[in-house]
Amino acid sequence: EVIFPDSIRDIPIKDIEVYIPSTDSWLEVVGASVLWNIQTKRFNISSKNGEELWSGCVGIGLERLMYSFLAQKGFDIARWPREIRRLYYERKNCL
Repeated sequence: EVIFPDSIRDIPIKDIEVYIPSTDSWLEVVGASVLWNIQTKRFNISSKNGEELWSGCVGIGLERLMYSFLAQKGFDIARWPREIRRLYYERKNCL
């Protein structure tokens, strides 16, 4: 059963967090939420056929992803996963 929120403050946000060993803490790298019809209703947005539309939001922290990768794998390229090393050298040779 879908429970519709009464206000935007009631909308749950789903986060993806990664562990940062050096600080023994977690860092949010992605946040996502489904806003149901709160925004589309507020701005009178509907489909071509007049059907109700829902909206959502996703934020991805590219710098946070890179920071978390380096915090876990370090700057020693030999410690990186094979596929990441391959992509790194492939791009490096293109520059």
